[in-house]
Amino acid sequence: MLKEKGMNLLHLEVIECIFDCPGISPMALSKKVKVTPASMTYILDAFEARAWLVRKAVDTDKRSFGIHLTDLGTQELSSLMADAQEWNNALEGIVGEREQADLHRGMDQLGLLEQS
Repeated sequence: MLKEKGMNLLHLEVIECIFDCPGISPMALSKKVKVTPASMTYILDAFEARAWLVRKAVDTDKRSFGIHLTDLGTQELSSLMADAQEWNNALEGIVGEREQADLHRGMDQLGLLEQS
């Protein structure tokens, strides 16, 4: 799923954050997903090359810009989320409730689950 598209969980988290917070600054995004600003720039450049996002100048400060998903980026997010749901459904058919709870607990400790 993610690997075939040259992506990982961090990339998915970045796309989700941009979708949830249109216009987010690169600095705020790097803090939110806990990566260095340099790493975030690398990720954003790669997504921009795929035409998944655009950087738009902020009206109140032309030196700053916000990040927005393009229609193609939104479509890619939808596709990735559908793939993730398929994977989750397949996992539920393989492991029992206790194993799922253990897995979710471990993922939560690693910060891989969305905070509610």
